[in-house]
Order: sequence, then C-alpha cells, then structure tokens
Amino acid sequence: MIRDVSFAYSQTPVLAGISARASTLAVTGPNGSGKTTLLKLILGLLAPLAGAVTAPAPRAAVFQDDRLIEHLTAVGNVRVAHPGKVADQAIAAEFRAVGLAEEAWLRPVRELSGGQRRRVCLARALLPGAQLVCLDEPFTGIDAETLPTVRAYTRDRLSGRDAAIATHNPDDLSFFNWPRLHLPGLPKSE
Repeated sequence: MIRDVSFAYSQTPVLAGISARASTLAVTGPNGSGKTTLLKLILGLLAPLAGAVTAPAPRAAVFQDDRLIEHLTAVGNVRVAHPGKVADQAIAAEFRAVGLAEEAWLRPVRELSGGQRRRVCLARALLPGAQLVCLDEPFTGIDAETLPTVRAYTRDRLSGRDAAIATHNPDDLSFFNWPRLHLPGLPKSE
C-alpha cells in the first residue's frame, strides 16, 4: 500500500502525496513523472520523504536496464539471483515458458539479443519466491511475434502475488487490466 508518498532528488520534487491501495498496480505517466522512482520506493530501494509504503517481502524486479552480468550465461545470471535455491530443471522450465531458445541458455548474455536478454530478466525475477514483483517497462525489445507468449508468461507467474508494472504501452495496460495509477508529473519551475 502506498499512502501519501512524496519524494525528491536533492531539491527537485518528483512525487507529491501519491496513494494507492491495490495489490496489483499499473503505473502510467509521461517520461520524468516518477514511475521508476515509485517502483524503487515500493521495492524499498529508496525511502519516501513523507508518507509510507507497505509491501510484502521477498521482492524481485525487472528494471528498465537489464542489469545482467555480461560474461555470465543466461543460466548463470539466474543462479546469481537465486544462489543455491533453484534446480536446473526449474530454470529450464522458466526459459522454455518465456520462449527463450535452448541454444541461448549457456551463452554469455552479452551475445544475446535485446529480446533474449529481457526474457532472461523476466525469468530471473518471476521464479517462485518473491511475494512482490515490480516491472519497469518489462517488454522493451521483445519482438511482436514473441510478445504474446511473454505477456502471458508474465501474467501467469504473477498470479497470487503483489505486483506493479510501469509502462507507456496501452496494449500492456489492456492485457493486464490492473488498477491504474497515473502520475501526471509535477509542474516544472521556470
């Protein structure tokens, strides 16, 4: 739950008095309106200046940038995030479900396409365990042919969890059909 949250970077206000009660939430708004900042507050990576965020743990995220370890394989990147907790069969099942071809699993992620890298990020975040998952523009770089599979995979894996997605894409909003929080952005001083 987000209650009257405000946040600023240095002296620049980003969010003012934001509230939401839904356990699943679609965050929209123009660039610079604070969508990513709100997700970081929900994840506990930032602390609000005012108000409160109550969110279950453990937490996982897909950020706008992939945050993968370039020299590790796709499997290696999942293992780093889930040390000693996930069997090879579980990782393979996730990669198959998200449509990542088997020949990509053991290649360094620096050799993968943008869409393949995003699928590694999604599989890593959506493995069982996290009670809360935040997704920041999660489908960026995924081709139109693969997108329906990836969206369906994401929806299925989020079932029964708290989740927030930040997106500009109206098709994502329609597909997930979650309560929306529109961040208009704060007026800029002249």
